[in-house]
Amino acid sequence: MDQIHKRFIAEQVKILFQSYIQRTIARSELEKILQISKSQFFTLLKEYHQDPTTFSITYQRKTTARQLPEVEASIAKNYYGRRPR
Repeated sequence: MDQIHKRFIAEQVKILFQSYIQRTIARSELEKILQISKSQFFTLLKEYHQDPTTFSITYQRKTTARQLPEVEASIAKNYYGRRPR
């Protein structure tokens, strides 16, 4: 199962949450549509309630995938046969 931001755009999720708030769709049905768990549903709903206009489902990496400078230098030296600049 892929991630929600790959299956839906934010506007689609906003419309679904509006339907849930207006009680035209049940939570369990919405979870099936979005293919998410109950806890993830409530996490997203909380974010939607905080500010519906800026609500987003885009994935944001919390950390960068960088190596220590010493490790990068060693990799560059061994792979390229020279020291990094």
